[in-house]
Amino acid sequence: MLDENQRFNIHLANALEADTVENLVPEAQIVVVVGNPPYNVSTMNKSKFASNLIEKYKSGLGEKKINIDDDYIKFIALGQNFIENNPNSCGVLAYISNNSFLDGITHRQMRKSLLETFDKIYILNLHGNARKKEKTPDGSKDENVFDIQVGTSINIFVKLPAHRGSDKPAKVFHADLFGMRQDKFEFLLKHRLKKTGYERLEPVEPYYFFVPKDFSLQKKYESGFSVSALFVEYNSGVKTDRDDLFIDYAKDVLAERIKQLLSGDYDWRFEDQYRVVDSSGYKLTQVVKNKKYDSKYLQKIAYRPFDHRWIYFPILGSKNPRLQAI
Repeated sequence: MLDENQRFNIHLANALEADTVENLVPEAQIVVVVGNPPYNVSTMNKSKFASNLIEKYKSGLGEKKINIDDDYIKFIALGQNFIENNPNSCGVLAYISNNSFLDGITHRQMRKSLLETFDKIYILNLHGNARKKEKTPDGSKDENVFDIQVGTSINIFVKLPAHRGSDKPAKVFHADLFGMRQDKFEFLLKHRLKKTGYERLEPVEPYYFFVPKDFSLQKKYESGFSVSALFVEYNSGVKTDRDDLFIDYAKDVLAERIKQLLSGDYDWRFEDQYRVVDSSGYKLTQVVKNKKYDSKYLQKIAYRPFDHRWIYFPILGSKNPRLQAI
């Protein structure tokens, strides 16, 4: 309770800046951080403080390229950090975000870290991923709750006061919500946490998935041999960084999409769907600037074994030419 003349200490700032965190009153009994979840394609917060937050999520990963620098992941790490450093050793992190961390292979250390910190984790998977062309289990349309392309989930991470150093992993509960946007809204308005129909999951190493998985055939699968053992010579092949943009099953559909891209005549929906933005390693908008469409660059590609598609694939000249789609 506040005293008669006492006021709340409210800070309006970017919580991923070190100065902001330092200004939060450390002796406060209750710290509340409220914000709007980011859905930008690449991180907007590249400070040392923000990068250090997710180092524990990258620890031990063997991938050459680790794509977990999204802002939404940094904000989850920030909430986890607040709770881990809470003098009362408890707290709740409630967050609606991109749902890629639920089953992304690169996110396995992130999930492991969350399991170690919290006691209970509730995941309401809202799906709605337009890039994956998600459907409901019966094959009908599945819509996003926002005007974005990526799927989302409501995530509630709970650390209880009794935890205090416990080495038991969190209990994970998962539920799916498919369907039309309005139906999802109505469901969320009518249902409370305990009446949502959660299924208890048992995340296991090495991936600690936060979605249901069937591992009944895992031993049989592992008894086989690796593809790399079959092929003496192999590499990663063509890398576009934007397969949805530069590759398609239909030649004419791909042609129209590339014409639209190179003309510059597109709106934010096109940008969002095909990620027409610059990232730290790929300045896409500069690459396509002033380029003209040419049908000779439409070529067939063996996208995967027995999976033939079309790619728009010119070769850019430079001192060290690299094959890439533009």
